[in-house]
Amino acid sequence: MVGPALSNKAPKKGTKVNHIHDYFALHPCFDYQPGKCFIQEFRRLARKKNWQGDGFKRERRELGKAMIEQFGLVYGKDAGDLRSWQNLCSALRVSPIPSTIGKCREILNSLHVNLVDFIHRPNPEEPVRTFKDEVALSKYTLETGRTYPRNVVPKGSLLECLLRHILEPSKTRGLPSKTRGSGPPSKPRVPPAKLRGPPSKSRGQPSKPRGLTPKQNQTKRRSRKGNA
Repeated sequence: MVGPALSNKAPKKGTKVNHIHDYFALHPCFDYQPGKCFIQEFRRLARKKNWQGDGFKRERRELGKAMIEQFGLVYGKDAGDLRSWQNLCSALRVSPIPSTIGKCREILNSLHVNLVDFIHRPNPEEPVRTFKDEVALSKYTLETGRTYPRNVVPKGSLLECLLRHILEPSKTRGLPSKTRGSGPPSKPRVPPAKLRGPPSKSRGQPSKPRGLTPKQNQTKRRSRKGNA
C-alpha cells in the first residue's frame, strides 16, 4: 500500500516544522522513533507495510522529497542566494566563509559528507563527519545503507553540489586541479619485451666460415689450374 502525498498546508504557529517527521506522521499506525536514523525507520515501516516493488520505490521517492524539503528549510533552496550558500558552508565548518557563490560552490564540491547523516542531525549546529574522498564516503554509505536518492534532487539546486558518486567513486573527483597533480609522478609504463628463445651458445663468438657449394668448388679448381 502506498501512503498519501505530503501535505502542503502551512504549519500552525508555534510548531517546529520537520518534513521528515511529517512523512512518518502520514502513517499513524507506525510507532516512529525520531531519535533514530530516518532511513532505518523507513525500512522498518516498509517491512510493517510490506512494501515491495513499485510501491516501495514510490514511498522511497516520497521520503526523498521530504528530505529535500527539510534540507531547503534549514539551509535554503535558492541556488542564486549567496546567504544560502554561506549557511551551508557554515554548517560544514568552512572557514573563512567565502564571499561569492562561485567560491562557495568550489569548496563544497571538494567536501564529502553523508547526506542522510547531515540532514538527520537534530541540531543543525552539530558538526557532521566529513570524509577524505569519495571512495571513503562510498564505503561508509554502502556499509550503513544510508543512501540518498539522486533522481529526486533538482538539477542546479543547492543540494546537488553535495551529491557524490557512491556506486562509482573516485579519489580525485571534486578536488581542485592543482591538488590532483600534487602526488609523486608515476613511472612511465614500459612495454613488455617480445618473447625470445634461449640465447644461442655461439652468440658473441666469431662465426665459422661456411662450406662452399659444389659450383663454387668447381670454379675454385678451375682457377687453380689456370694459375699452375
